[in-house]
Amino acid sequence: MDNYENITWQNDLGRKQVTIRVGNEYNDYVTLEAGVWNYGAIVNALVRYKYSADKVEAIVNNSLMLMQNPSAVSEDKANEQISELDELQNWREKCKARAKELLAIGEELGLEIM
Repeated sequence: MDNYENITWQNDLGRKQVTIRVGNEYNDYVTLEAGVWNYGAIVNALVRYKYSADKVEAIVNNSLMLMQNPSAVSEDKANEQISELDELQNWREKCKARAKELLAIGEELGLEIM
C-alpha cells in the first residue's frame, strides 16, 4: 500500500492538518486537529473513530461498578459489560499499534512530531 493512502495533509492557516487511514481493515479516514502530529493524538483519534468519549466513560464506569459490587447486576449483564471492556481494550491496543505504524510512515514522508 502506498504511504499516501495512509497519510495525507494539507495546510490550515500555516499549520499542517493530517488525515490518517484508520487501519488496514478499514477504508475510512480521520482528520487530526491542525498542527497536531503525535502518538497520543493519533491514538485518541483512532479510538474516537469507534468509541465516543461518552461510550468509553460508560464502559469504564460499568466496569468499576462491577469491581466494587459484582452482585449489582445479573451474571448475563456482568458478562456483557466485561465483554464490552475487553472489546474496548482490544481496540485501544490496535490503535496504539496503528499509531506507531503511522508515525513511522509519517517520518518516511517527512512529517515531524507536532
